[in-house]
Amino acid sequence: MSVKKPQLIFLIIATLAYFQNFYSKPSKQLQRGFASQVPISQYSHRGIVDRSIELKFKTEPAEKKFSSSMEITALVSMPFAFEGQLQYKWTLGQEVRLVEGDLTGSTESVFQRDVPKEIKLIVNGFDKNSLRHIGIEVWAERNGRRLFVDGLISSQQEQSFEDIVQHVEKMKAEKLGIHK
Repeated sequence: MSVKKPQLIFLIIATLAYFQNFYSKPSKQLQRGFASQVPISQYSHRGIVDRSIELKFKTEPAEKKFSSSMEITALVSMPFAFEGQLQYKWTLGQEVRLVEGDLTGSTESVFQRDVPKEIKLIVNGFDKNSLRHIGIEVWAERNGRRLFVDGLISSQQEQSFEDIVQHVEKMKAEKLGIHK
């Protein structure tokens, strides 16, 4: 059985098109309704997790008894009522020292929807004069699924990529006359 030149060219082109299409497809995001704010599952070092725990940071100088110390507060909330403890683990960056608080532990066992719980830590060496980082991981299990969030805060927040992007977006909006 001999394959003619046009058939061979067609076969090669079809094979190349198939593999290009197969390997170049971006991963699709799940379409979510406007009422659903629960993120899709993602892979982390803890395996596949639901990133449905919400995390925000707050920093302020510690009380006067801790001179030059900073109080770092992680505000953890859930988009649904949750009964169960959340485990957490802080990671201190280079030259950041723990003054008060626990690097690992768990939260209270009842979460109301969108009501944040605070996880506090007081540290030394986390000032704007030098670039330092502090990270936190928060996780739990619900109905056999892992809930997870992690975050990183910088001592020089104004130089972070996220802050720069927010300023650029704000400048674009002002230039276009869009007010948020």
